[in-house]
This record gives sequence, structure tokens and C-alpha cells, in this order.
Amino acid sequence: GLSRDELRELCGALGPAVHAMLAQVEQPGVSLITKDEAAAIGCRLSLFGLTVLNSAAAAMTRALREMASGGHPAPEELLTFGNLNKLVGFDEHYTWEAKHPVAGGPAPASFG
Repeated sequence: GLSRDELRELCGALGPAVHAMLAQVEQPGVSLITKDEAAAIGCRLSLFGLTVLNSAAAAMTRALREMASGGHPAPEELLTFGNLNKLVGFDEHYTWEAKHPVAGGPAPASFG
């Protein structure tokens, strides 16, 4: 990846009309550029998509390890069923499904 100085130079050369974006990945021995630093060097957007994927994969790995050994993730490590429905959009889906029934089709599901 580029150093902070290289990023600053590149973003400066692009100018304010270009909406520069910074995507970072955690690596041993490499410090991440903060959102304030990114803004100071001209980046308009700082992405941490792999951070989100990495933390989700770590949580899944912990849960699978626990379940493989006969246990179950602690309640505080889980969303409530209602919050899970909201997060993945089931509530909106069920509302949409109820407004747009399929003629002759099954009744819409409802788990709320």
C-alpha cells in the first residue's frame, strides 16, 4: 500500500473535484489512518469493509468452535430474534409481501 506521504501527494494531485476514497486492511505492524488523518490528506471516504468482514468471521469462528465442542454462544453474544429480523430486513420484507400477495400462493410468513 501507499504511505501516508504518498497518499497525501496523490490526493493533492487529484484535487478537491475528485472524491478520493481510502480502503484499509489491518496488518501486523501497520497503523491505520484515522478518519481525521484521511480527511486531512484529502480523502472524502474511508472504508473499513474488510474490518467488518473480519470481525464477523471472527465471531462466526468463535460461535462454531463453541458449538463444535457441544456448547452454545452466550446470550450476550447473540442478537435477539426481533433484532436479527430487523437487521436482515425481514420486517420490511414481510410488510412488502403482505401488500403484494401472489394469487393462489401461500399466505405470507410472519415470525414477529
